[in-house]
Amino acid sequence: MKRYKVPGGGLHSVPDDGSQDSTITAGMVAISEAQFQTMSETAVEAPGAADVKLAADATAARQYTKLQALINMTPAQVQAWVIANVTTLSAAQDAITTLAVAVSILGRKL
Repeated sequence: MKRYKVPGGGLHSVPDDGSQDSTITAGMVAISEAQFQTMSETAVEAPGAADVKLAADATAARQYTKLQALINMTPAQVQAWVIANVTTLSAAQDAITTLAVAVSILGRKL
C-alpha cells in the first residue's frame, strides 16, 4: 500500500498495483507506513471541544427527571400522558422545555 499525506492534514492510501494512482493529486506527499500509522493514531486521539461539551450536555440531559420519564414511555404512553397532564399554559411550557432539552442534544448528533 502506498501512503500519502493530503494537504490540510488528511491521509490517503492506494494499492501498490498502481490501479488507483489517478487518485493521487498535486500536493499529496508520500509517507512511510510508520508515519501513516503514527498520524492515524494521533488524528483520532483527542476529542474536540464540541465533542466534550456534547458528552457533558448529554449526561446532564439523561439526569433530567422529566426527560428520563419520557424516554421510558412507549409512544402510546407519551400520548396519553400529554392528553392527561398538559392542560394549562404552565404545563405546556414545562412539557415544551423538556422536549427542547431532548431536541438540543439530538440536533447536535445529526
